[in-house]
Amino acid sequence: AAGVPILTSSRLTFESSKQIDTDVSKALSEGMGLYNLDTEKLLELRPDVILTQDICNVCSIDLAAVQRTAMKMDPRPTVVSLNPGGLEDVLSDVAVVGDAVGLGAQARKVQQQQ
Repeated sequence: AAGVPILTSSRLTFESSKQIDTDVSKALSEGMGLYNLDTEKLLELRPDVILTQDICNVCSIDLAAVQRTAMKMDPRPTVVSLNPGGLEDVLSDVAVVGDAVGLGAQARKVQQQQ
């Protein structure tokens, strides 16, 4: 969405499929994440809720990095990790997000319309 800050970036450069595969495999075998989190910007924004996922360590920032940053914040935001495995899970997550942001009743109405 326009005007929404981007807080993550890849630690890898993308030159070829082989190079990406090699770099990802190496980083994962060394226990390193594939993404950077702009913790300074996140701390500055002071969110009430942080939405993330931990279904895929290759797809985005890892949950532990988000939780470590949230622990440094005062007030501490709620970290909501969404891990949908299918469409039904996505629809369930509407209520999870709604509850987290104080709009649970409205979220459930949206769910019922689907």
